[in-house]
Amino acid sequence: MRYPLSAAATLLLALSTTAIAQQAEDGELVLATPESLGVTPEQFAKMGFAKGAMIRRETSKSRRSFGYIEFGEAVEQPQTPPATRDVAPGAVLAQQQVRIEQRRWRVAAPIAIGAPFNTILEAETRFLHLTDAADGSRPCARNVPYKPYTPAQDAAGNIFPVICLHGRDADGRYRTARFLPYYPARAQPRDVAIAPVELEPIAPGVVDPHFPALIAIRRLRVVKLDADGMQISVERMVKQTSAAAPLDVKGLPDTAFHTLGTHRIPLRSGAATTIDGLTLTLRQHGSVWEVESTGALAPWGQVDANRTELIFGDEVFGPVPE
Repeated sequence: MRYPLSAAATLLLALSTTAIAQQAEDGELVLATPESLGVTPEQFAKMGFAKGAMIRRETSKSRRSFGYIEFGEAVEQPQTPPATRDVAPGAVLAQQQVRIEQRRWRVAAPIAIGAPFNTILEAETRFLHLTDAADGSRPCARNVPYKPYTPAQDAAGNIFPVICLHGRDADGRYRTARFLPYYPARAQPRDVAIAPVELEPIAPGVVDPHFPALIAIRRLRVVKLDADGMQISVERMVKQTSAAAPLDVKGLPDTAFHTLGTHRIPLRSGAATTIDGLTLTLRQHGSVWEVESTGALAPWGQVDANRTELIFGDEVFGPVPE
């Protein structure tokens, strides 16, 4: 089954263009609310809108797509279940967690950019990798959530919110900064020559509070235990986080998880089932039932070859179609 990344990567894009959307000359004029911006109340509070503020929400005609964020490798974060444990409804028998970062780079020294923009990208400026059919894959600097940002403008007042690096030579350095216009009908991309610059990758797991990661969790949970047997639900959740530590899901309601399927074990000692590499065996000790775990859940999360889709078993999370 395919899902749009409306609650994940596209949220990053939506938050990144919020400041630009306020300057739009076309688009629908709406009241600034969490719903109109597609963010949570907590995220909206951090944006600092005055009560009653109006913004121009982009329409399909006014929207400028700069490409889709590319993801790095899916990193499995081990979640070792107990070899044996008592079981009761609600017990989590095994859990698997995957962390997926955006592909991020940075520059060690400032980049001076001449006319018509005459600006400087500071040292440590972060670049994300973006990709689309028209412009291929390239590293781009853009505004990020919750961080003040003023897009570049040319002499005519056209805004260029994204700066991409092009002209990578055999030595691995870039020599051109390409400015992408917010309104392609009014202005063309502008190329400005720059002194040769190198990018260095930001390693997976290095936390940047402005670039959330995605955490995907799969778990096996007991949903029923009665005379007919034990019913196990296979559940998953995909959530954004900026924390370095594994996501703590103890306080989340069960409704935060989506059920992928169920398995049943007859209520007798020695009965077993295998779920994607993990074998669960029931053992009875008096009135107490235990589950013995052997093996391990097979690797689950991965990123597709284009690095814009996330694959979790039979489920695919991809960009929202244009």
